[in-house]
Amino acid sequence: MDLCNRNDIQALLQRHGFHFSKAMGQNFLIQGWVPRDIAAACGADEHTGVLEIGPGIGPLTRELAQRAGKVVSVELDRRLYPVLEETMADFPNFTLIRGDVMQQELPALVREHLGGLRPILCANLPYNITTPLLTRVVESRCFQSLTVLIQKEVAQRICAAPGTADYGAFTLLMQYYTAPELLFEVPNTCFLPAVDIKDTTKEELSKMMVGRDVQFAVEKKPCEPGKPILEVENLVVPSKVHKNNAVRGVSFNVRAGEIVCIAGIDGNGQSELIYGITGLEKPTGGTIRLEGRDITNAPIRERSKAGMSHIPEDRHKHGLVLDYTLADNMVLQRYWQPEFQNHGFIKKGAVLDYAERLIKQYDVRSGQGPATIARSMSGGNQQKAIIAREVDKEPELLVAVQPTRGLDVGAIEYIHKQIVAERDRGRAVLLVSLELDEVMNLSDRILVIYEGEIVGEFDPRKTTVEELGLYMAGAKKQGEAKA
Repeated sequence: MDLCNRNDIQALLQRHGFHFSKAMGQNFLIQGWVPRDIAAACGADEHTGVLEIGPGIGPLTRELAQRAGKVVSVELDRRLYPVLEETMADFPNFTLIRGDVMQQELPALVREHLGGLRPILCANLPYNITTPLLTRVVESRCFQSLTVLIQKEVAQRICAAPGTADYGAFTLLMQYYTAPELLFEVPNTCFLPAVDIKDTTKEELSKMMVGRDVQFAVEKKPCEPGKPILEVENLVVPSKVHKNNAVRGVSFNVRAGEIVCIAGIDGNGQSELIYGITGLEKPTGGTIRLEGRDITNAPIRERSKAGMSHIPEDRHKHGLVLDYTLADNMVLQRYWQPEFQNHGFIKKGAVLDYAERLIKQYDVRSGQGPATIARSMSGGNQQKAIIAREVDKEPELLVAVQPTRGLDVGAIEYIHKQIVAERDRGRAVLLVSLELDEVMNLSDRILVIYEGEIVGEFDPRKTTVEELGLYMAGAKKQGEAKA
């Protein structure tokens, strides 16, 4: 029986009449590499005694029992007792303690069950007790090491640097007793079941994930638009997919101190429009002016020098060199400046100092600071690094394309605040998003694109999601004759 195989799990649970409990914070692993890697990371061997909390059906328990001298698992859910008796029957070095770990006297438990062995804790912790449990564990001071699978946001709080947003009393406590290290990330697809949101509000779910209240409504004062920064006239950009033009005679402007959003269903020319504006594709018609300067055919570097920053749609393809360090990625747009080079030789010290400043200022989480390889970072922190680099240039125009795609709610909240802050500094912001909530919350003006044309312009305060949806689907178009 494979305890990480979905079919085997379901058959096992069905035999025992088990159903998942939201109150227990249960999530079972369905990818075998996860318990193997966790067990390997904890360093258990025949001289080790392991305390596991919340074993579930036992996939991690089995891996630990194959390595350690003894494994003691504490399980609260009495419905899992017969399941564990079946799955752990072949391991004489396994002991099940029935009850609530929060009611256990940990030092006494270690003395009684793990005496003579090197005591460690290794567990896939239930999300509903993570913080109070870790507090009790470290304060007990009876384990030589802790290796736990927990929510990413909690892990980031534990490893937070002083002065950052996540640094707080819990961080201080954990770093006083331990030297925390982020080992690896486990995708949501590795768990069963998926979170049931039927009876859970968005706010409750997000607080459970992040460990704090998350602000969904973007707070921003009314915009005070100034002079036009970006002016696009009759822009035509060809398609690489078909013979027709992807962008067909598009005209609009973005003024200082406002956020203009290009909204549309994916595949209607938004990507090609941005490629044309940022220099990734060559337009075949029309003009692009940045602060009155014609940049239609200007190279990407010249556009950057002229005051354009670009947060790209694909952070891996166009935003980062994944095998470069974080420091090197931070200066991708500026390495040629005298501050960072001398006669063609990079000033490593200046680059590191600059990267460290941005890491601290923009709360970029990285295991080895500036020396971290970009590929090893989480998607949210990769995005923060790009935003830090592009915003620090103090651009006149910030182009942000799907800046929050694939990110957790905490990272989304952070990025939204950064975009609004740039607008409030008098920058022009051109946003492209497929998320209607994001469009409505961030935008000062909305331009709907359909089949390569701008079909409507809207004030988000005076329109609805339903109205936008009709235009995005091509059902309506501004300027059409009315009966």
